[in-house]
Amino acid sequence: MPKLLIKTGEKKGFVFRLTDQEVLIGRAPTNTIVLSDSRVSRSHASIVPQAEQYVIKDLGSVNGTHVNNKIIEEDTVLKAGDELKLGSTRISFLPLRSPEVLDEDASSVSQISIIPKEKESKELTVEHKVSAEDSSAVSHEIKKEDTAALHKAYLHLITLYRVSHELGSIVNLQEALNKILRMVLDIMKADRGFIMLVDDETKELVPQVSLVKEKEGTEEIAVSKTIINQIMQTGKSILTSDAMQDDRFKGAESIVFHGIRSSMCVPLKFKDEILGIMGVDSKGQEVSFSKEDLELLTAICGQAAITIANAKLFEDLKEANVELKMQQKQLIEAEKLSAIGKLASGVAHEINNPLTSILGYSELSSEQLSKGQLDEKQKKECIEFLKIVRDEAHHCKRIAQSLLQFSRRQKDEMAPVDVNKSIEAALIIAKFHIKKVPIEIKLDLKDGLPEILGDANQLQQVFLNLIVNARDAMEKGGKINISTCKTKEDFIEIKFSDTGCGIPDDRMEEIFKPLYTSKEEGKGTGLGLSISQDIIERHKGTIKVESTLGKGTTFIIQLPVRKGVINESK
Repeated sequence: MPKLLIKTGEKKGFVFRLTDQEVLIGRAPTNTIVLSDSRVSRSHASIVPQAEQYVIKDLGSVNGTHVNNKIIEEDTVLKAGDELKLGSTRISFLPLRSPEVLDEDASSVSQISIIPKEKESKELTVEHKVSAEDSSAVSHEIKKEDTAALHKAYLHLITLYRVSHELGSIVNLQEALNKILRMVLDIMKADRGFIMLVDDETKELVPQVSLVKEKEGTEEIAVSKTIINQIMQTGKSILTSDAMQDDRFKGAESIVFHGIRSSMCVPLKFKDEILGIMGVDSKGQEVSFSKEDLELLTAICGQAAITIANAKLFEDLKEANVELKMQQKQLIEAEKLSAIGKLASGVAHEINNPLTSILGYSELSSEQLSKGQLDEKQKKECIEFLKIVRDEAHHCKRIAQSLLQFSRRQKDEMAPVDVNKSIEAALIIAKFHIKKVPIEIKLDLKDGLPEILGDANQLQQVFLNLIVNARDAMEKGGKINISTCKTKEDFIEIKFSDTGCGIPDDRMEEIFKPLYTSKEEGKGTGLGLSISQDIIERHKGTIKVESTLGKGTTFIIQLPVRKGVINESK
């Protein structure tokens, strides 16, 4: 299966593997590939599998869909190496194992072609075959007195060491392939070369990189399918020589047409797996490869295969990491949508109750007042009705403020804050919330505490939220203990303890998550503790919870003392 490689924009480097399903591309989140490109339409283009091909269709986009810099006016069949342009985003259509970065010294992979069997001669001049196990940099038959052979074997060992040293640290697949091919052409004194790798899914050979040493235009490197099949089946390296002088090659277009005098084709074998093949050839009369050259190239390819295997593993890991990040991003987006749905449902229930009261008591007040002269009882009823309307309106306002606090961070107005005074201010507001329940509040606020640097209004919101939560945990009444002190680490510690129902152990880690609530539907949005934690953390502090089921809960807040006033209480 081919793949799409995004080459520009926010998702540069992202690889998408095509399957037998249609792929939609555009800005809308419902697309298969979502592009954050302002010049891309919401539904820009689609890629549809047809038989064994893939067709790209423009979906009426504003800026059009381009293939190889030409705008398409009808459905277009994609070919390997095609570049798509949607808005400002460029995307390559590539085989699964095709290179993702082309080296300046390497020619296009489209220059490699495989000559089918029917266009080849029935007989090929194969001079030598060598298996990877039989290849050696040093011949076993070398005699001590044969100094020339010993010297050559020594040079081969030095060559292998150089190859191993230079390839050892490369983890980028395309960099490794280009480096390998350049080294081989230099070492073997070859004119041209290529590397093809086996696609992991289709198991077919895919051209990766080709190189013409003398940069002789853009000539095509043709590869014999017969030789390729032999290598893939036997795992043996093959040397062909004297092609121009051999009458049997008159029909072999892959060799005679290009005037090849000598060529070598070697498997890239790692353990028991053939990862691909490498081929080099010589067009000149001066160079003719020997069996020793074939053995050396086979040994080099053994080292190269290790590098390629490692680079492929690294590439797979990198690709998996990119896909994982994209999936995480999609999950986050899905979670946001889910959160918005839950939030809307909870807020609708939360606001619906006070609005019902507001409407109901407004109508009752209106009816009473429309009667004209009111007696004392009717006046008192109207006053009570209007108080309820006022209180429920405040309830709606608090919900709106909580939503604003959750959806966007308001600018913090930091100033010296007396924690004790902020708690007392929160208690004044809290009296409205706790007056209907028999709750006793006990204060233990230490005198002379140093100030903290913070936003008094936001801290009051935290304190009020903890008091209201404590009240909700004690439906039949109870005690709330609030204490403050300074720790040895120069933090102001604030504790809110209640004698309520407590929190189960399995829910202790959930309570600070947005939208989590143990209250009945419509009685809370699940934002209070999440917002409180956010506020405390922005004040460089911490908030923790301790709870015993059936006995009560304690929230512990620690806020750093304002610098320059640490020693005031010492």
